[in-house]
Amino acid sequence: SYAINCSKPGAPVAKAPDPSPWSEITAVRLDVRTDAPAALELLERTLAATGRIASEYPLIFGADAPGRVVTAREEEQSSERVLSTCAILSRELVTKQGIVRAGLIGSVATDESARGRGLASQVLERAESELASQGCLFALLWADDARFYEKRGWVAVGTEIDWLLPLERAAELPRSQCTRTAREEDFEALHALYEQHSERVLRTLEESRALYRVPGMQLLVCERDGRVSAYAAHGRGRDLQGVVHEWAGDAADVLALLRAHLEAQGNDLVLLAPLAPTDVGDRLAALRLASMHGILGLAKLLRPDRVGTLIARHAGESGRVREGLGGLLVEGPAQTVRLAPAQVLDLLLGTRGERRSADELEAQTGLALPRLPLHPFLFGLDSI
Repeated sequence: SYAINCSKPGAPVAKAPDPSPWSEITAVRLDVRTDAPAALELLERTLAATGRIASEYPLIFGADAPGRVVTAREEEQSSERVLSTCAILSRELVTKQGIVRAGLIGSVATDESARGRGLASQVLERAESELASQGCLFALLWADDARFYEKRGWVAVGTEIDWLLPLERAAELPRSQCTRTAREEDFEALHALYEQHSERVLRTLEESRALYRVPGMQLLVCERDGRVSAYAAHGRGRDLQGVVHEWAGDAADVLALLRAHLEAQGNDLVLLAPLAPTDVGDRLAALRLASMHGILGLAKLLRPDRVGTLIARHAGESGRVREGLGGLLVEGPAQTVRLAPAQVLDLLLGTRGERRSADELEAQTGLALPRLPLHPFLFGLDSI
């Protein structure tokens, strides 16, 4: 998941807790690190019942991984125990309107004995500033409980389509004899199929290879005439159980793989899909399967200057955008409008397929913004 708040809502509170070894902490040291065994130990102790955090997130913890961890430690230099941490990863999001840089934040965790001291907030702020320094226009995360993040300026943005795949409807999907488990030699073909998506994260082949090797994931392919024509991935960690979170290739063969996953799991499943129309979505709609518009995640604006430049480019010569009053000032033929950060994000990314902010801005300023919002999409393998 993009982020997990490790506090457990509704958990009983001890009336007389044991003295905390961190009760005398007055200051912490915040670092951005590439190699942090103590941070990994904290994550595996607090987040992973299976203790497989490192293998589930190879772009953070793998050799030469592009991701980083932000850690909070005691100010004293001799201390190596991490009190709070999170993972960060800068990614290029491919959309039909172009590529935008976003920062992913994930696996937010605080040692149980050090909670309630604002450490997660400090780690989150350090993560945001680091991603901003890397040129990320905004940060994205996902959380079971959004309240912690909403209090810190994060808002729901973007769109994903969640297709509901009941086990009882599996027989309506095509059956194929060409389905099998993916092998290492298939990975280059899978990466090529993935790159056919118009909305995706820009990945290298080696990054895709590392992600296809994640343990505990059921990665099925369809092979026709000696070549892989489609693939579909089910399950990853605890957050994507029951979810087919990445797929690509021939639509009929993808549906055959969905049937294979349904029959293998023996349970209802969900398919994650982008907002943009796809052949797979069209075929599921023709079967009258239900779908829901979900959000892409929670976001926070990091670089209003760069977002302003992007919006101005879409507005054309008749528009001008500049920073001002804690947001952006958008000037058009009719008038100048101030957008707060949440409005800027809604204009840029949309929420649940809507373009309310774009429509309102066009009406108020007299500008034409037909190519906004962008509607980026991250398949499940790109989560951290």
